[in-house]
Amino acid sequence: MSDVKATFDHIQSRFNEGMDLGDFSAIYTFELGEEGGSWTIRIEGGKGQVMEGLAEDATCKVQVSAENFVAMTTKKANAQMLFMTGKLKVSGNMGQALKLQKILA
Repeated sequence: MSDVKATFDHIQSRFNEGMDLGDFSAIYTFELGEEGGSWTIRIEGGKGQVMEGLAEDATCKVQVSAENFVAMTTKKANAQMLFMTGKLKVSGNMGQALKLQKILA
């Protein structure tokens, strides 16, 4: 869980530093199993916010193991390969899912 929390803390710090999100809006939820917990990234009005727990109004839902999530965000695993092998599941707005890599990188 500490690697997962550190990853989400890093994403929040990038948001706080002014990551360019444009006019993009999305609510992502991440279910990372027992080891990683549940998380939400809310993007609205050019700002991003990371929260622990699942938002009920998610527009894009991601399910992946904590280990694969950390590997994906540190470029040790390819998100497309994880998706094609069934290790990464995405539901909801696929257009938003495609923009997720920029946020997680």
